[in-house]
This record gives sequence, C-alpha cells and structure tokens, in this order.
Amino acid sequence: MSPRAARISLAAALAVGVVVRVAFLSAKPFWRDEAWVVLLLDDAAGAVAGGRPVPLGFLWAVAPARALPLPLEVSLRWLPLCAGLAFLPALARLATELGAATTTRLAAVWLAAGLPALVYYSRELKPYGLDALA
Repeated sequence: MSPRAARISLAAALAVGVVVRVAFLSAKPFWRDEAWVVLLLDDAAGAVAGGRPVPLGFLWAVAPARALPLPLEVSLRWLPLCAGLAFLPALARLATELGAATTTRLAAVWLAAGLPALVYYSRELKPYGLDALA
C-alpha cells in the first residue's frame, strides 16, 4: 500500500469514528449512572464526606465543560468524546511504534473506529474513554 493510500485510509477511518460517535449525540438523554455523575458535580465534597465512592479526578476534568455553549448532555460528554476520538490516532501511533505493518495499523484503527464498546464509552459520561487513551 502506498503511503498516500495509507494516509487516505487512516483519514477515512478517523472520519468514520467521528461520525459514529457524534451522530445523534444531542438527542441522547442521560442514563441513571450518568445522572449520578452530574449530581456529584454539584456536591462532590458532600458525597466524599458521606462515604460514597466519587470519581474526583474525572469530575474535576469534566466540570469546566459546563461552560460550553452546548446542551448539557453534550457539553458534559465532551471530554469522553474527545478522549474516544483521540484514542484512534493514538492507536495508530502505538501500532507503528510496536512495528506493525501498515495494513495491520490501518485494520486496528478501522476496527476501533466502529467497535461498539469504544463508540459507546465515547458517547457516555464515564471515564472509560480516558482510561483507554491513557
């Protein structure tokens, strides 16, 4: 595969990854566990004092997203969405650094672009996309 064709294929995989993660995101209401995280944003200290488990680092990272001029459901999912999207080129880079052939690298990114679990966690107010990126 030529380097140009590989770049085009990688760009197409990234575009597919963006489309499947962003499609209908604004129409997606919060689920119960996501709503719990939103409630914790307002009273994390009280939750910690009450002995409840609190993802403090995740709350700290997500809190500034409230200022984005987007619907709440979309703005609070902005960080997981960005992490899920950043995971795709990071995966390509990891494959390259591990010595994978170009076709293997592209296959990994194409699979990750549409893998239901990765898409799901890129669209949810949960820290799993950040975990994968790290």
